Amino acid sequence: MELGAARIGIVGLGLMGASLAKKLTASRTVRRVGGWDRDGAVRRLARAQGMAEVPEGLEELGSESDVLIFAVPWRSLADADRAVRRGLAKGGQRMWAVMDLCSAKRAPGELLRRSWGGRYVGFHPMAGKERGGIIHATPELFSGAPCAIVSYPDTAPEVRSFATRLATALGMGPVEASPEGHDAAVAVVSHLPQLLASALALVAGEEVHRNPLGARLAGGGFRDTTRVASCPAEGGADLVSANGDHLRRGIGRLIQILEEFLSLPEEALEERLRAAASAREEILAIAAGRSAA
Repeated sequence: MELGAARIGIVGLGLMGASLAKKLTASRTVRRVGGWDRDGAVRRLARAQGMAEVPEGLEELGSESDVLIFAVPWRSLADADRAVRRGLAKGGQRMWAVMDLCSAKRAPGELLRRSWGGRYVGFHPMAGKERGGIIHATPELFSGAPCAIVSYPDTAPEVRSFATRLATALGMGPVEASPEGHDAAVAVVSHLPQLLASALALVAGEEVHRNPLGARLAGGGFRDTTRVASCPAEGGADLVSANGDHLRRGIGRLIQILEEFLSLPEEALEERLRAAASAREEILAIAAGRSAA
């Protein structure tokens, strides 16, 4: 299917879903953009902003779409999936392609593959903000970001191709990944940083409660390091639910390294800290090269 012929339905109009709807509508990339959210106030705002055609019911959205994109939390995915399939069954319709924006892919992928088989492909824009919700949505959210295209052996080639072309049209760089490889990677470059930011904010909060001077001395380092602690709490909880095994492995290694830092002689510690700086620069250089390409 060509992008220009597609009718895309977006389930969930939070930060990611609404930003996607705004971008697709503004760029006229596809034939039709539909959207739905369980919150009536969000549906009314989406209509008022003209970001998508918004029906009252989720079943109706499914019947008016060729490509469905679930932009809901992992915990809500099963219910949303059932509602869409129920609506399609009534009309005897089929969905050409189904995607999800969940930040882990093994558990959501297994669920959606049971429903849609080879018409499913995982789609994960590595983009976001620390503030969620439709009021923070922007069509520029995805510009320059990588986007994981997560397929299975039975994923239809035309569906995978469509997802890749959609990512490019949104201004992202598509990166093919397996479900296992994707979840292992995002555990350390996305999920663990969010949990670390939250843990640091809690530790600092406890110290400030005992010693208020800490709040007066907090500067850019604290602000930058804890920024993603302000991300929606339900999203952070979903990370642990859907990717806990990789997170436990990362946290275990992190604790080992921190203990090592505390026990090393000064010169050896300096060497390890320089190695850390080099590792960061190497990762960012690879990321910059990917964006440039």
